[in-house]
Amino acid sequence: MADVKAEAKLDHFKFWIAKHQTLTPGIAVALKGQFEGRGRAIPVTLTDFQWIANPVEKTYKGQPKKRQKEHLHLLGYYFDPPAQPNRKVRIHNQLETTQWTLTPPNHLLIPAAKKVVKIKNKPPDPNKPPDLSVPKNEYHFECYPILGAPALPFTVDLFDQFDDEFRAKKHETVKGLTPLWFCVPVSKTVGNKTDPIPGDDGDPDHGVDLPHLALYKFDAPALAPNRQAWARGQFNDKAFLLTVESPYLLGVPTDKTHWEPVSKSTGGKGGPPQN
Repeated sequence: MADVKAEAKLDHFKFWIAKHQTLTPGIAVALKGQFEGRGRAIPVTLTDFQWIANPVEKTYKGQPKKRQKEHLHLLGYYFDPPAQPNRKVRIHNQLETTQWTLTPPNHLLIPAAKKVVKIKNKPPDPNKPPDLSVPKNEYHFECYPILGAPALPFTVDLFDQFDDEFRAKKHETVKGLTPLWFCVPVSKTVGNKTDPIPGDDGDPDHGVDLPHLALYKFDAPALAPNRQAWARGQFNDKAFLLTVESPYLLGVPTDKTHWEPVSKSTGGKGGPPQN
C-alpha cells in the first residue's frame, strides 16, 4: 500500500469512553473546514463530553507505528448534527483504501493535555489540579458519521499510556474494526478567538492535502472501576478530573483523495448522544 501522507503529521490515537459532566448550558463554537468551502463557519453547541484519546503504538502485519507526540491528546465532544448534505469521500490509510458516505457531523475533537492518576496514590483532590499546558497550534477535527461501512477482517495490537498504567497486560489485540467516523480538520471559533487549521492556506481546494482521522470502533473489556485522569483542553481554565471507562475507538491518520456532496439536505436535530 502506498505511503499515507497524514502519518507524517498525526499519530494514531486510542480513544476511551470517559465521563465528566454534561456541558450546561453548552459551549457555542463555530467550525469551518473544506466541506464548508468559502462559505461561513457553521455554529454548533457542544453538549456532552464523551472521549479522551491518547497517542497509541499500533502494530499491524508486524509493522509498528511509534508515537510521535506523547504530550498531545484529544478530547471528544458531542453536538446535535446541523442540517447539511451527506458527503461522499474517497480515503486512503494504512488499513484500507475505500469510499464512504458521510452523514452530518456530530463530534468535535480538540487538543488537550493529560496526566494519569496513579492507582497506588490516595484519591485525588479535585480542588488541587496539576498544572497542565494545552498544546498549541495543533489540529481540531469535526467528525462525520460513516454510513454502513463493513468491519475489517484483521487484528491490530494497541498500546497506550492507559494500558501501561491501568492494565496488567501491556498491549491489547483488537479485531472487528468498524469505521464509524471520518474526522476533518477545521478552524474553531469561540467568541472572538479563532484557532486556524495549521498549515492551511485558505484555499478549500487544497483541503485534500491536510491530515484527517478515521475512527474505527472495536470491542474491548472495560477497566476496573475508579480509573481516573486529569485533563485540560482549550475550554478549561484548569485541569479537571475524568473517569476512564473502556477503550472504544482507534483513530487512524488518513488521506482524503476526493469528496463531493451526495444529497441536498439531511441532519438537523439529532437524537441522544451516542458513544
